[in-house]
Amino acid sequence: MIRRRCCSLKAATITILLVFIAIFSFFYVTHFTSFHMDQISAVLNLSADHGEPSDSVKYTSPWTWTCGDDQTCHRELRKSNDYMSMDNCSLTCGQDRVLWPKSRNTLGLDNFGPETFDFDVENMELTDVEENNDKVKDLAEKAFSIMKENVKKLYPMDFVKNYDYGGHCNSGTVEVSIKIECDDHVITLITDESYTLKINRDGNRFLLVQLIGKTFFGIRHGLETLSQLIIFDDEVNTLKTLSPVLINDSPAFPYRGLMIDSARNFIPIGSLERMIDGMSYNKLNMLHWHLSDSNSFPFFSRTYPQMTHYGAYSKKEIYTPNQVRNLVEYALVRGIKIIPELDAPAHAGNGWQWGPETEGYGNLAFCVNEEPWKKFCGQPPCGQLNPANPKVYEVLGGIYSDMLSVFDPDLFHMGGDEVWFECWKNQSVQTFMKENNLNDFMDLRVYFQNNGKLVIIS
Repeated sequence: MIRRRCCSLKAATITILLVFIAIFSFFYVTHFTSFHMDQISAVLNLSADHGEPSDSVKYTSPWTWTCGDDQTCHRELRKSNDYMSMDNCSLTCGQDRVLWPKSRNTLGLDNFGPETFDFDVENMELTDVEENNDKVKDLAEKAFSIMKENVKKLYPMDFVKNYDYGGHCNSGTVEVSIKIECDDHVITLITDESYTLKINRDGNRFLLVQLIGKTFFGIRHGLETLSQLIIFDDEVNTLKTLSPVLINDSPAFPYRGLMIDSARNFIPIGSLERMIDGMSYNKLNMLHWHLSDSNSFPFFSRTYPQMTHYGAYSKKEIYTPNQVRNLVEYALVRGIKIIPELDAPAHAGNGWQWGPETEGYGNLAFCVNEEPWKKFCGQPPCGQLNPANPKVYEVLGGIYSDMLSVFDPDLFHMGGDEVWFECWKNQSVQTFMKENNLNDFMDLRVYFQNNGKLVIIS
C-alpha cells in the first residue's frame, strides 16, 4: 500500500514537472524568437509591401574589392563609403582582365584604359556594317543582336522586373561599327578568325566601338570579347565597360571543338542549342556530331525513312531535316561548324534491320543485337554493315546525300572505328573476299572505306 502511494506521488510529481517545463519552454521560445526576429529584421532591414513579406533584402556589404600590386583582385573590409564590386575590380585589374580565352596579342596594360563608361543596354547600337555580301551582313547583324541579348542577362533578375532598360538619364550611348573584309560565310580549317577591337570615348556621352575582321567569324569573336568587357555595377545599377581599349586577337588553333553523341542517348534540339551557346562563349568553332550508332538512328532520311522507323528510340526522338538545317544555321551565327558523323561499318545496328523485308535489299547488317556481345562487337548492342552487299553502298549513298543537303558539304566524318572482324566471319563474306582478291579482313575494311568515299564523292 505504501509502495503504491509512493509510485502515485512520484508519477504526479513528474507530470507536474513536465507541464511546468512545457509552459516555460513555450513562453521562452515565443519571447526569444520574437526578440531575435526583430533584431534580424532590423539588421537586414527587410521590407514589406501591404503587410506581405518581400523577397528583396536591402543589404550593404562590409566588404570591398581592390586591385593589388600583383594585379589581382583582393577582398578587404571597407574603410570608407567607397565600394567596388568583384566584377568591377575584375574589369579594371590585371592584363587580361575578364577575357576568356585570354587574348593572344595584347601588348600589356596599355591596351586597356583606366576609365570606365556607364551605359544601358538599350543605348547600345549597331551603326554600320561594311561588307561585300548580303549573307555576311545578315550574319553580322544577327550576331550583334545575340551579343546584346547576352548583355541583358547581366542585369539581376530582381532589377529587371522593376526596371525599364534605358531609364538612366545620365547613361551614355555605345555605337558599334563593323568592317568585314572578305565575304566568307562558311567556316573551314583555313578560315581567318582574327579581329581587331578598338574602343574610344567621343566626349562624355558617346563610346565608339570599332570591330575589324577578315571574315564574319573573326567579327563574331570580337563581339564575344566586347560582351566580356561589360559588367553590371550593382553600386550604381548600370552597365560598365572600359575605355580606351585596343585588342588584336586570333585563335591559336584552327580546330577548337567538342564531340557530342546523341545516338546512344538522344539529346533534344534545345539542349544542343545550349551546348552551342556555351561553345560560342569560349570561342570554340567545331562541333563533331556523332549522329548514328548501333544503339539508334535518329536522323530522318527522306530517301530511306526505314532507317528511323527501325532505328529511332521513339517517334519523338528523331531529328528532322528542317530541325537539323535550323541547328546548323543556329551554330553558324555563333561561329561554329557542325560536322556530322555517320558511323560505319561498325557501330551500325538498329535502323539497318529492314533489308530482308524489302525486296532486293537482303542483309544490310550482321550481328545486330547479337549475344554474347563480347564475341561480335566492342560494346553492346552489336551491329556491323555487310560489306559484301552492294545495296549497302546504295543506301549509304542516299543517306549521305540527305545529310549533306542539310550540313556543310565540305567536312564529313565517316566513322570507321572498332571494326569487329569476328562479325564478318560468315560464308557470304568469305566468298565475296575470294571473288575480289581480298586477302584478309583488313583488306575488306579498306575496300569498304574506299567504296564509302566514292559514294560520298559521287
